[in-house]
Amino acid sequence: ALESRCLSYTMPTIDVPRDMPLFLDQEFRTAALRLRNRLLLWRFRRYREATADPRQKFEGLDARLNQIVIPLLACADNDLMRQEILSHVRDYQKTLKEDRRESPEGLIAHALLRRFKHTKVGGRVLLKEVAEQLRVEHGENGFEKFEPRRLGGMMRHTFGLPTRNIGGVTWVLVGEEDVVKLSKRYNIPAESFERTGVN
Repeated sequence: ALESRCLSYTMPTIDVPRDMPLFLDQEFRTAALRLRNRLLLWRFRRYREATADPRQKFEGLDARLNQIVIPLLACADNDLMRQEILSHVRDYQKTLKEDRRESPEGLIAHALLRRFKHTKVGGRVLLKEVAEQLRVEHGENGFEKFEPRRLGGMMRHTFGLPTRNIGGVTWVLVGEEDVVKLSKRYNIPAESFERTGVN
């Protein structure tokens, strides 16, 4: 919950200098207090100048990233800084999409859309066919994390897709709008699930 409201940055790995303390000492606390005071002074001076439009949205950014970037842009005092912030956030969006696609949820969404491509029954996909698609793509060893009960729960709770037991088998009810939403959220290329010649 906290990380989704932040712009994460992984620091490069370096060798720790011999004179660097292994835990925080008084020198650190003094420097941190000085920095906090400077930031507080900046806040007092700029508080009324920084205004943000809560309805502003940048195309191509998730709602959460829009929520993060708009207040940052409101605090930026020149166009170059704004451009740098937006550039960083757009790069960060690409990284998030790649991570999302490779996540367990992304792999399941991809398998669901691939089965949707081949289904002959409009508006629904057999849950066991999604499970089989995952087994084929990720093997028996990788399939343990995709056991059927978890798959059904993910369809309902993560993807918001209802499931129905019809004729003793479980179906996932999925429409064209659901397909578009899943493909955008998990960065799945259209050619990997478009239905061609299937009624």
